[in-house]
Amino acid sequence: MKFWKLGLGMVGGFGGSCGYSAYARQPATDVYVAPKEAGARKQGLKDFSAEEIRKHKNAADGIWVTFRSGVYDITDFVEAHPGGEKILMAAGGSIEPFWQIYQVHRESSITMKLLESMRIGNLSPKDRQKELEQAAKDPYSNEPPRHPALEVLSLRPFNAEPPKELLSQSFFTPNDTFYIRNHLPVPHVKGEDYKLKVLSNNGEVLKELSIDYLKKNFQHTTIPVTIQCAGNRRTGMSKVRSVDGLMWGTTAISTATWTGVKLSDVLRHCGVSDSYARSNGIEHVVFDGHDGGLDGKYGASISYDRAVDTDADVLLAWEMNGQEIPLDHGYPLRAVVPGLVGARSVKWLDSVTVSKLESQSLWQQKDYKNIGPSFLDRLSASLAAKEAPAVREMPVQSAILEPEDGESVKVKEGHITTTGYAWGGGGRGIQRVDVTADGGNSWVQASLSRTKDNPSASCQKFSKTADCPSPREWAWTLWQAEVPVPEKADKYEICVKAVNSANDTQPETPKGIWNLRGLLNNSWHCIDVTRA
Repeated sequence: MKFWKLGLGMVGGFGGSCGYSAYARQPATDVYVAPKEAGARKQGLKDFSAEEIRKHKNAADGIWVTFRSGVYDITDFVEAHPGGEKILMAAGGSIEPFWQIYQVHRESSITMKLLESMRIGNLSPKDRQKELEQAAKDPYSNEPPRHPALEVLSLRPFNAEPPKELLSQSFFTPNDTFYIRNHLPVPHVKGEDYKLKVLSNNGEVLKELSIDYLKKNFQHTTIPVTIQCAGNRRTGMSKVRSVDGLMWGTTAISTATWTGVKLSDVLRHCGVSDSYARSNGIEHVVFDGHDGGLDGKYGASISYDRAVDTDADVLLAWEMNGQEIPLDHGYPLRAVVPGLVGARSVKWLDSVTVSKLESQSLWQQKDYKNIGPSFLDRLSASLAAKEAPAVREMPVQSAILEPEDGESVKVKEGHITTTGYAWGGGGRGIQRVDVTADGGNSWVQASLSRTKDNPSASCQKFSKTADCPSPREWAWTLWQAEVPVPEKADKYEICVKAVNSANDTQPETPKGIWNLRGLLNNSWHCIDVTRA
C-alpha cells in the first residue's frame, strides 16, 4: 500500500516518541501572516537539503513538507486534518503544487499562520542552486512544473501517470493529474505569436491560422474525450514475457472536456473539399508538432475520411476542462482524435497537412504497431512492424482502481467494494462491466455511473439528439461493484472485464495478445487482495 493510502488513524506517532521532534517548531502566535510572506527564508533556522527532506514521508520518520523556502513538520497535524490522506501525497516534498488545486489554502492568512507554526527550518539555498546549475546544462531545463502525486516513469522525456486513488475521484481528470506522455522535450510556443499552418500535399501553405482567428471564425465544440496511451497496462503484459517500453500501470488513461474547433470545418475553410482530395490523391491528414529531436519532429496521421467526418469529432483544441491547455498537454493548440490511440492526438501543433501518404515520422512508421506474439526479439519485431498497420482504434478496456493489488481490505457483510473504469474504444459505449472475486468462477454486474458529470455514459447513442449531440461515446464509464466473497477465505483474486456496445469483450489473459512492444493490453485486469 502506498503511503498516502494509510488511514488517518494510522498516521500516529506524536510528541517525543519520534526522532524528528528534536527540531524545534516555531511558537504559536496571533500575529497575522500574509499569504505572500509565508515560506520566505528565515534567519536563525536550520537549513535542510532536499535529500534530507525526502527521508521524512511517514509518521515514524516525521512527515515534512516544503513551501517556498520553508520546511515544515506536519506530523501532529495530519491525524486531525480532514484531508490528511491527500496531504500525505506531498510528504517529503513541496506542498505548493497541491495548493494549485486547492487554491483557497494559499490565499488564506489563517492557513499560512497555521503552517508557519509548524515550521522547523529553511530549504537549503545550496540545494536549489545545484538544481539551477544542472538545469542550465540540460536540454530539458525548460520543462514545466508537474504535480508531485504523479507516478513518474521517466524524467527525460517526462512520462507519468496519476495514482489510482486520484483517478477514481471524479469523472473528469484534473489537468494537473492527467497522465503525461511526452516523446521529446516540451516546446515553448508563444500563444500570441502562434499560427497553425495548413499545408497541401506538396507543402504549399493553404492557410496560416492564429488561435484568435480560429476562435472568431469557427463554431466552438466542447466534448468529453478519454485519451489512452497504447502502452497502458504494459506491466500486466510483461508478466507473460518481457516487453520493451515504459512500464505503465493501469492509469495511462485520463478523461477531460476539450474545447476547440472541428478539423473538418477548418479543412473545408482552407479549400480542402472531397473533390479536391480525390483529384489530388489525398488519403491522410498529417499532424506535426513543435516538439523535435534527433529523429525529427513528433508526427502522426489519421485517415482523410476520419478527419473530415463531422461525427468523428476530431478537434483542434485550445481548452482542457474549461481552462487554457497546460503546457504538458499541448499549449497553445493540440489535436484531439477521439476513440483512437493517444499517439494520434498530437500536441503543440505546428502544421496540419493533407497528404497522399501517412506521416513518415518514426512514431507512425516504426512505433505504435500491433505485431503478433510470434516475434520474440527486437530484430524480427522491427521487421514485422514495417509491414504492420499503425495502431488506430483502441479495443475495449477496463481496470480496477480500488482496492489496489496486494492490499488488505475490509470485508463488510460478505462483500468487498471495488471501483474502476471501462472504455469502449473507437466511440463505442460500455454495455456491461462484470467483476469476480474468485478468479472467474462467479460474477457480479457492476453499477455504471450515470450522472450529470458523465454526459457520455448518460446516453447510449448512435444517433444525434438534443441531449447527445455526438453520435459516439468518446469517454469512459466509471463503475462500482459490491463483490461477494467466500466467508472462510482470506485471499481473493478480483478480476474485471467489460463488454462494449458492439459486444466486444476482453480476453482472459494477455498470453494471446502479447507483443514485444507491450501495446494494447486489454486482458482481464486482476488483483490479489487479503482480508483485513
